Amino acid sequence: MAEKSDGKWRMCVDYRRLNKITVKDRYSSPRIDEIYDELAGAKIFSVLDATSGHYQITMEEKDKEKTAFSFKGRLYEYNRMPFGLCNVPATFQRAMDTILRKENRKFVIPYLDDVIVYSKTKEDHSKHLRVVMGKLRAAGISLNGGKCKMFREEIKILGNIISQGKIKVDPERTQRIRNYSPPTTIKELRSFLGVANYCRGFVPGFAELTGPLYDLLKGEKKTSARAITLDERQMKAFKEMKERLCQATTRFQPNFDQDFILVTDASDVGIGAILLQKDSNGRERLISAFSKKLDKCQKNYSVTDKELLGLVKGIEHYRHYLLGRPFILRTDHKALTYLWETKNLSGRLLRWSAVPRGCAPSFEEKNINRL
Repeated sequence: MAEKSDGKWRMCVDYRRLNKITVKDRYSSPRIDEIYDELAGAKIFSVLDATSGHYQITMEEKDKEKTAFSFKGRLYEYNRMPFGLCNVPATFQRAMDTILRKENRKFVIPYLDDVIVYSKTKEDHSKHLRVVMGKLRAAGISLNGGKCKMFREEIKILGNIISQGKIKVDPERTQRIRNYSPPTTIKELRSFLGVANYCRGFVPGFAELTGPLYDLLKGEKKTSARAITLDERQMKAFKEMKERLCQATTRFQPNFDQDFILVTDASDVGIGAILLQKDSNGRERLISAFSKKLDKCQKNYSVTDKELLGLVKGIEHYRHYLLGRPFILRTDHKALTYLWETKNLSGRLLRWSAVPRGCAPSFEEKNINRL
């Protein structure tokens, strides 16, 4: 038995041997950042919770015996899809996508057992909820009324707070980060980096900031209980990371009717890019931040090639925002126009030049603080 977050208990069966020989279902759930983009422009939200979602899917008769387990000398098998089977998430996601296929991405997004309904007005939201609930009722999907949140202007969705075009870090997560003491074991370090990594889209230069801490996980196999001691550089990185994570609590949802601004940069140890847009007052707002540490080979690149790598990886990461639309590419390195202006490229630069194809930025040269 495993205790759930609400204090109730979940019965678990060890299906590791069964999962090992099961053909994996690769059906995927939507990416969280894609969901946040879909919610842009909406002002009213509801999140409906399917009661023990996996139990609402009936097992095929021929597969029931595979779920058998013993308890107090007796054998039991599941009639409904049990927790612990490797294909449960994919099966349930496919079922919800099928039930809501006509409405999906118009005003509803199913994400496993959460059903997110979003609208621009309360009147529209009432209509949308009726449609969604009608479809779920017809399919025999029951909801947990105690966990459903409805008609909210600000709501927690998939770990972050969504409100009026903004994405905010959950205050509980910020407080958890604030309360972290310097890690003394590998397990504590992984725990901190796991929480921090969830917020990396809010923090420009995340990869470079956390680099000294990730260095502790390299090399020989590290057991969770192994003791570690942060040196001066790592302690500085830990404190700065905590401070940055607690300060960078808000980013904005994209407005696809406005131009984007892509800012790219590189240093000796990492590359980074941030995606910006201007609000109605002309102030630049953070849409998302991307960063990546340089590997051993990339650290030997020339300054220009490092800057070009930052540009290429930035466009590659935000390609779904930039492809086929005008945007501003801001850089402090004039040579970055090289990929667009030079025809006879070879080797690495020729490969890189394929990434920006279909993109036609306006260049803006400006001094950039390190991302």
